[in-house]
Amino acid sequence: MKLIIDGKAIKHDFSGELKLQDVVQSVSREIASNRRIITNFEINGAPLEGSDSQLADLTVAETGEFTIFTNLLETIITDSLSGLTKYLPQLVAGIEECAAMLQAGKRTEAMDMLQQCVTGLGWFTEIIDKSGQLITSAISPSLVEDLALLEKRQDINKVLNQVVENLTNEELLAVSDLLEYELAPLLSEWNMLIPQVIEKIEQGLN
Repeated sequence: MKLIIDGKAIKHDFSGELKLQDVVQSVSREIASNRRIITNFEINGAPLEGSDSQLADLTVAETGEFTIFTNLLETIITDSLSGLTKYLPQLVAGIEECAAMLQAGKRTEAMDMLQQCVTGLGWFTEIIDKSGQLITSAISPSLVEDLALLEKRQDINKVLNQVVENLTNEELLAVSDLLEYELAPLLSEWNMLIPQVIEKIEQGLN
């Protein structure tokens, strides 16, 4: 099997019976010291699609070419956070629009907009949570503490819990107030906070 990592052919002594997932684990351990993680794979020139079951099924002997792509941990985090800063203003605008619809009594339209906002919030929290975990475990736990990232993330949760409670009780004006005066400002604060996180991570690379 020809093994290629980030465009370079790598000599290896993997046995033919070894599964590709074992190759991945071995490579992951080797590159961890260089603060890199695996981001994608190709098998015989084709991107790996769907589940990773192919990695568990295929052996080295059955594979002509196995390509592994990696990236710096810091780059993965900063790229994800940068994408988030571009999206957050749209999310805030959607939340404010939803609040205005509720105030105007446009329940159906507001619920449709709220569902879209919930999807966006799910993406936001997923990136924040994963980034926070990686920063804490591999970069700088003090960065999370200094910027109070965990506390600010919990503030979002508290407001969302109140939104759910008021929706359950059909208190739509209360939901509107929570969206406009608490959730939207918190997300706007995150949009100012994230560039600080990115800057501190990049400073650590220099």
